[in-house]
Amino acid sequence: MRAAREQVRLVPRRRRCHYQAMVDVTVEARNDAGDPGLVKLQGETWELNIWATTDELWKLAGIEETDWDQRHTLKVGTCANAPVWWNELDGTVYILVGDDDEAWDMCVSIPLGTVHELLGELGEPPRLPRRPSAPRSSRDHMTLL
Repeated sequence: MRAAREQVRLVPRRRRCHYQAMVDVTVEARNDAGDPGLVKLQGETWELNIWATTDELWKLAGIEETDWDQRHTLKVGTCANAPVWWNELDGTVYILVGDDDEAWDMCVSIPLGTVHELLGELGEPPRLPRRPSAPRSSRDHMTLL
C-alpha cells in the first residue's frame, strides 16, 4: 500500500529537463567532411562519440525549434557509422542513433544546457554569405512629382 502511495508522487515535471545529471563535453572541431571532428559526450556511466563537421554542429543552434512528434529533428553527425538525430522537448535533448528518427538503435538524453555548452566550444558561428540583392525594377527609381 505504501509503495502505491509513493508511486503517485512520481510524475514527470513539465518544462524542465527530467535528467539533470552532469554531462562532460569535449569538442575537437574540424570542418573537413573527409575528416570530421569529434564530439565526446560523457555521463557517469556512458560515453557517446559523434563525428561531425563544425558546419553540421552549428545546425544544433536550432535545437529548440525541433518537434519529434512532427518528425522535425536535426540530422547532425554520425556515431558507429549511423546517422545521429537530435530533438528537444521541455529542456531535454534526445540524441537518437540509427538509420532514421523513428526506428533508431540507441538514445541518450541530456540537458539542453549541454548543447549550449557544445556550441560555445565551437567558437564564433559561421558567417552566412550575403544574399545578392535583387535587381531593382525601373519602377523602384521613379519618383512622384
